[in-house]
Amino acid sequence: MKFDAPQFQTETEARKYIEALRWPSGRACPKCGSIGTEYETKREGRYRCGAKECRKDFTTITGTVMEASHIKLTVWLMAFYLMASSKKGMSAHQLHRTLDVTYKTAWFLAHRIRAAMRSGGLVGPLGGAGKVVEADETYYGKVENPLTTRTDGRAFTKGGVGTANKRAIVALVERGGSVRTFHVAEANRETVEKIVRENVHPDSRLHTERKPPLSARWQRVRRARNRQAHRWRVRTRRRSQQQRRSLLWRVQEGHARRLSALRRKAPAPLS
Repeated sequence: MKFDAPQFQTETEARKYIEALRWPSGRACPKCGSIGTEYETKREGRYRCGAKECRKDFTTITGTVMEASHIKLTVWLMAFYLMASSKKGMSAHQLHRTLDVTYKTAWFLAHRIRAAMRSGGLVGPLGGAGKVVEADETYYGKVENPLTTRTDGRAFTKGGVGTANKRAIVALVERGGSVRTFHVAEANRETVEKIVRENVHPDSRLHTERKPPLSARWQRVRRARNRQAHRWRVRTRRRSQQQRRSLLWRVQEGHARRLSALRRKAPAPLS
């Protein structure tokens, strides 16, 4: 892929291109918001706010996802172009091969650009009047410091069953709209209610499970019911097999009886 535009060639052209996009009506201080009071410093591309209460230095990347990075502006612009123009998405490995940078740099670029593309900040709450929002929790992945004993003091006997030592994830889904997920330390009632209040419109219709997030007791009850249902299926299967064997045995016995009766009725052979 060729990058022939001037902003992809030199750092000066890249900075001018970003400044024209960010400040079309003149430079504004990202710290205090004053416009037209800045002046250039000895370092190229760095400006200082002229307001008496501010006097802070800033550049064209201050307050953006490009801030506090040592990556060239031309590389940033090429990564922005690739991530925005790719129809099927762009992985960090593909950025690593295309831009000829290390995988660590490509991974950093991909995550920063995706963070800039996500919804947030000025986006309002989910739902509204006449809309439905569903709330639920799930558990996926292991925690950093897994527990070795249960709440009753006994050690875990099986792994991968239940919610113990797994990361809790709370999800809010607006029907026909967007989805928001939250990683929480514990999906208890207080945490879920706080997330719902902050992210769901008060006029929305909220759909949740009838019971609160499953506790260890509910997990044990559910596993006991599953074991009981499994035993019932096994007994039913064995009973049907025994019935089939019994029926086959009766059929074979009937055939043997009829055969012996025919032999008794048969005339004796002539000598």
